[in-house]
Amino acid sequence: MATAGMVLGILGIVLCWLPLVGVLSGLLGVIFGAIGMSKAGRLGGVGRGAGVTGLVTGILSLLLLPIMAAIAIPAFMEYSTKSKRIESSIHLGRLEKAIKAYYIEHAELPPSAAEMPGPPGAACSGDHPNHKFPVRPIADYMQDPGWKALDFYLDQPTYFTFKWTRETATSGTLEAIGDLDCDMVMSTLRYDITLMQGDITVTRNPPTPD
Repeated sequence: MATAGMVLGILGIVLCWLPLVGVLSGLLGVIFGAIGMSKAGRLGGVGRGAGVTGLVTGILSLLLLPIMAAIAIPAFMEYSTKSKRIESSIHLGRLEKAIKAYYIEHAELPPSAAEMPGPPGAACSGDHPNHKFPVRPIADYMQDPGWKALDFYLDQPTYFTFKWTRETATSGTLEAIGDLDCDMVMSTLRYDITLMQGDITVTRNPPTPD
C-alpha cells in the first residue's frame, strides 16, 4: 500500500497537467499513502517512508492543478487579448497610410468615415461565429464617402469597428473599437492625426483598457 501510494503520488505530480488523471492519481496516492503509514505502525515502521512520500506527493499533486490554473488562465487570457489587438493595429496602420496618400493627392484630410463593419460590440449580440463581424460587401464601404476616399474595406471577419473622424481641417482620429471578450468592456485603439505645416503627424495611443 505504501509503495503504491508513493508511485501514484509521484505519478500525480508528473501528470498534474492532465486534470482527470492527475487528480485521480494524487487522490489515490493520498489514500494508499495514509493506509500504508497506518499499516507501517503495526509492522514496526516498515514502509513508513514510502507511505509518507505517497501522502505528501499526493497532496502536492492535488494542489498543483489549481495553482497552475491560477497562473495559466490569466496568462492565456492576456495572450489571447493581445493577439486580437494585433488585428486592430494592422488595420489602423493601413488607414494611416491611406490618409497620408489622400493628403498628398488632395492637399487635405479625407472626409469622415462611418462605423464599419457595424456598431462597436454589436458582433457579441448576434449569432456571429467567434463573436466577429462577418465580411460585408465592398459596395457597403464604397457607399460611404470616407471609406471610398480611403479605398478601405475588410475582406475578413473582425472583432473591431473601425472609424475615421475628421474633426477639423487639420486634425482627426482613427479608432478601432471592439468587445473582445463580450464582457461589455470595449477595447479601443486610437490614433490622433494632426496636420502641421504641411506634414501629417500621428500619435499612436496605447489601447484602453491596457
